[in-house]
Amino acid sequence: MKSLQSEFKTISTSEKLLLGCFFLFYFGIGFLFAHKTTLVYHPKYIHDLYLGFDNTLHNTSFVRHPLLKIIAIFINTVFSFLKDKSYLIILICSTLFSFHLLIIFRYLKNIIGLSSINSVLVLALYSVFSTCLILSFTFESYVFSLFFLSFYIYVTSWFRRRKETVPNSVFYGSAILVGGITVTNVVKVFAGIFDADKKVILKRIAVLIIFSVIIFLLFRNQIIQSLQHTSNYIAKSDDFLRESFYYFFGGQILFPDLVIVDIDYENLGLIKTVSAIFPKGILKTLVIFNFLILMLISLIVNRKNRNVQMIFLMFLVDIVIHLIVKLGINEAYIFGGNFIFIIPLLLGFLVKSVSQKFRKVLIINILTLIPIVFFLNFSELKFLFEFGQNFYSK
Repeated sequence: MKSLQSEFKTISTSEKLLLGCFFLFYFGIGFLFAHKTTLVYHPKYIHDLYLGFDNTLHNTSFVRHPLLKIIAIFINTVFSFLKDKSYLIILICSTLFSFHLLIIFRYLKNIIGLSSINSVLVLALYSVFSTCLILSFTFESYVFSLFFLSFYIYVTSWFRRRKETVPNSVFYGSAILVGGITVTNVVKVFAGIFDADKKVILKRIAVLIIFSVIIFLLFRNQIIQSLQHTSNYIAKSDDFLRESFYYFFGGQILFPDLVIVDIDYENLGLIKTVSAIFPKGILKTLVIFNFLILMLISLIVNRKNRNVQMIFLMFLVDIVIHLIVKLGINEAYIFGGNFIFIIPLLLGFLVKSVSQKFRKVLIINILTLIPIVFFLNFSELKFLFEFGQNFYSK
């Protein structure tokens, strides 16, 4: 454990520079939204006014996000003197997200073994994904999920490289943090130790089952109410393939096309919100297809790699929830915080595992994708900003 602590105890000068650049980038985006619009934190509406996000400082389900509710209560109590929490929100979001990117950088460099330059290139592409941009000013469970899950993946891969079992303290601590933010993500904590000794796995499953039964008995009514509420979001889709491609997978990389719609909000009358529709142009389709092919190739080429197997098992949890059960598949573009980190990791494994000749092709592909993804996403982000200025300006 001491050697693990030393792994995260120090940050090199280059990492500090990288961390600072990402913080300024995301904080700058959030600051513009917070300074010019009320989209970051609207005192009247429980839900944010874009893409179906919840504003957790207003309302958080105990069952699905118990730890997040505690965090929200703590922030509301400590900072009760603040009339406008927008700037506090973007400070928290941009800080957490910047450290998440630092963890991804370290994974690419230390676990996968990419060079610093190639690690930065993969990270530069990932940093302008739609999920990354929107979470820079959205106080939602996904900001915390990204941080805790990426940290847990790094730690489990670190122990796996040393051929050691993840200690109980790390495992149960991660289960509380990850599951406390989103309960279903507890399964991903088990995916992190899928190759551990069977006795260890069974013992930890038993402990968590006992703990879950106790929680259920204590909060039975709230849990049943939450399950009933969640069941309302199981979609009966007539366009499953396009929703899977453009929302579940592609929506985390590129914003779908954004449009302004009117909704009757909580019986308070009609208000303007932003919704997403399938892209009309072919460019977004080609970019998403590019990433999909790269991810599939990486999974095939690295199928025997234990860390890649772990990443896939974690992703499989979301596949079951959103593609098989179809929970929220019609707005799956907002779920990226639970799994979007797999894309830069799988891309990193692919760059590392292929021949020198094919690696050059991949790097050229990445260099080409960076400005395209940046342009497409910032065009939609500009649309969102103008929407805020026109209808919810300060």
